Amino acid sequence: MSEYRYDLVHDHWVILAPNRNSRPDEFVEAGWKRAAGRCPFCAGHEQDTPPELARYTLAGRTDWQVRVVPNKYPAVVPSGTVVSVESWADESLPGYGWHEVIIESPQHVVSWSEMELEAVELVLAAYQDRLKNLRDQPQVAYAALFKNVGAAAGASIEHAHSQLLATTLLPPPWQIRLARWRKFYYDTNLTVVGQWLQQEQRQGCRLVAADTDWVAVCPFASRVPFEVRVAPRRPAAYFEQLDARLRRRLAALLQRICRRLEAVAPGVAYNVIVHTAPFDPPPHDYFHWYVELLPRLTRAAGFEWGTGCFINPVEPERAAALLKAAEPTSREIR
Repeated sequence: MSEYRYDLVHDHWVILAPNRNSRPDEFVEAGWKRAAGRCPFCAGHEQDTPPELARYTLAGRTDWQVRVVPNKYPAVVPSGTVVSVESWADESLPGYGWHEVIIESPQHVVSWSEMELEAVELVLAAYQDRLKNLRDQPQVAYAALFKNVGAAAGASIEHAHSQLLATTLLPPPWQIRLARWRKFYYDTNLTVVGQWLQQEQRQGCRLVAADTDWVAVCPFASRVPFEVRVAPRRPAAYFEQLDARLRRRLAALLQRICRRLEAVAPGVAYNVIVHTAPFDPPPHDYFHWYVELLPRLTRAAGFEWGTGCFINPVEPERAAALLKAAEPTSREIR
C-alpha cells in the first residue's frame, strides 16, 4: 500500500507507491546517442574549451588529470560583467556569479566507476580547492557543486565532468531550510543531519554502508528509487575542509556506490550533489555537510511539479538491500 513519509533534512513529503511499478508504460525512452565528432574535454582538445583556471596532476605523472575551465555557456555571468539595463525587467537582477566546469579525466570516461581510485580522489581535491577559492570572493553567497551523469540527468556532454555554480544570492529554498536548521540546533544542540543520521543508524534497515567515518543511507523519505545520502559521522560544516585521509575514504565509498548502482541498473543516469555550508560569515555549527546521489529511473510529472511531493515506486528499504547485495564488478574496490 502507498504511504506518506517525511524527510527531516529537506522538510518535504514523499509518497511511496510500490504498486505503481506494475503500471503499463506505452512510452519508451528515445535513448541518447553521443553525437559524432571530437569531445572538447578529451586530452589533446584543450583549445576547444575556454582558458583553464586550474589543473591537477596525479603524483608521479606530468600530464593533467583534472582541468577546471569557465563554463562556455554559463548560467550566471562573472561579477563585473557589463549587462545592458534594457535587457532586464524592472524587477530582475543580472545573474552574477561564477560557473565553472571540472573536467575529471583526460580519457573519455563517463562515470567514476571507470576511473582509478586516485583519480576520483583528485576530483574531490579539486572540488575542495575550487570551493576554497570561491570563499575568498566577498560577493559569493552560495555554491552549488554537482555532477550530471547521462542525458536523463541533464548532461549535455558525455565525458565525465562536474559543475560549480556560485551565486551572489542565497536561493530562497535554502534560506528557509537554513533558518529551520539553525532553530533546530539552538533548540536541541544537534544538527538536523546529525539527528537524521542517528535515526537511520538506530533503525538500520536503510543503511547501504557504514564505517567509523561515513554513513551511506537510502533515506527514509527517498524522492527517487535508489537515492543515496552520504554524510560524515562527525558533524562538520565544510566539505572543503575534509582532510586527505577522509577524502580518500570518501572517494572509495562514492566509487563503490556508483559501481553497485550501475550493477543494479546498468547505464543509469544520475546526479551527484555536494551540500556544504553557505558563504555567509561563520559560525555554521548548525550545518552538517553531505552528498546526495539521485538516480534518474523515474520521471517527474504533473503531480510532482504541482505539489513538490515526489512519488517513489521503490521502498528505500528494498533499494538499500539491493545495493548491498549487488554483485561487485571486476573493478570493485572492497
